[in-house]
Amino acid sequence: MKIINNEQKMLDIIFAKRNKSYGAYALRSAYGSTLFRSLFIVFVTVATSAGLAHWLKDSPIKPTINDIVLEQDIVVRVIVCKIDPPKVPDQPVDRSEGGSTTSSETATLINEHTTDTTKQTVNTDPQPTNTATTAGTGSGTPSLTGSGSNTNTSGGGGNNDGPNIFVDESPEFEGGHAALLAFIKKHLVYPGPAADVGKQGTLYVKFVVDESGKVSNILLQNNLGYGLDDEAMRVVKMIPKFKSPGKVQGKPVKTYYQIPIKFKLG
Repeated sequence: MKIINNEQKMLDIIFAKRNKSYGAYALRSAYGSTLFRSLFIVFVTVATSAGLAHWLKDSPIKPTINDIVLEQDIVVRVIVCKIDPPKVPDQPVDRSEGGSTTSSETATLINEHTTDTTKQTVNTDPQPTNTATTAGTGSGTPSLTGSGSNTNTSGGGGNNDGPNIFVDESPEFEGGHAALLAFIKKHLVYPGPAADVGKQGTLYVKFVVDESGKVSNILLQNNLGYGLDDEAMRVVKMIPKFKSPGKVQGKPVKTYYQIPIKFKLG
């Protein structure tokens, strides 16, 4: 019996009389090195995972900074409807004996009805002698419609049906009606509460131009709320004296004047 050398592998003994080129010999020969590499890889993986977990646990978590996107500022556009003043044709005046004067005239009838159902009852004190009112359709395009007649006596007082009262000459603002609209547009500021909720709409503001051209008796024909009513009243109160008041038979009289102010966000 031969003594086996310590360096001789058991595999050589097993395959001593067998075909070593078949494949099994090569697999068993590489088994030891393959097992060593596998165990080394497993050890390194476990050690790396444990070290990484320990490092992540002890390191402080940095807060995530998100980009803050600010919405665009709301652009407030205040539109004042342009209104052409009514044109009243000259009419002949018949004077009777005894100083009493009676005039029969045809003037443009101003329709004060608006599309807003929340129109307030107009009650002014003192009552103006005659009115000349401008009104808008609510769509941004003003209009003046209708016709009528009125009879005035020497005092300038007119007999009228309902709110429709007439004058021979309408009040004239310094620079014309365009200057009046420009004045209102310049001083209007869109109220914050209305802008926050997206409130829009058209306010119809009626006031009296007295014999001296001063604006008084300011009334709102409808209400929008959210500070829009107060803003319209504030600006109308700032309107300076008209260049000339309304006139009947050449005599200055109190005259109604109405303007629509449209508040629109855009």
